[in-house]
Amino acid sequence: MFEDDIVDGATIEGAHLGEFPLRGKEFTRCAFHICDFSGVDLGGSEFADCSFHECNFSNTVFTGSRFLDPTFIGCKLAGLAFYKADQVAFCITARGCRIVDCNFSDIKAKKSGVTGLRFCQCRL
Repeated sequence: MFEDDIVDGATIEGAHLGEFPLRGKEFTRCAFHICDFSGVDLGGSEFADCSFHECNFSNTVFTGSRFLDPTFIGCKLAGLAFYKADQVAFCITARGCRIVDCNFSDIKAKKSGVTGLRFCQCRL
């Protein structure tokens, strides 16, 4: 899985993504369903117009990653340093997510839309 550096329009279901090298990969119009990103290094990766449904992002490394219009629905986001993502392109839509111990300090996410979120021990 993910042998190519560019992945377009794929649907990924139930995968533990720690088993695959994702650093520096580009994902466009992909849908991730019930995937486990916990502990995964996404450094230098780009996610353009991707959706994440009920995925686990616990202690995922965002340093230098780029998210262009992602949608997170019902995801667990824990121990994340969003401020380390490429902020020039940082924009997020999130609904019904649980956000625990995340750092959003110095984020300029003017286009972001969030609803029905539960924050716990976050730095804003």
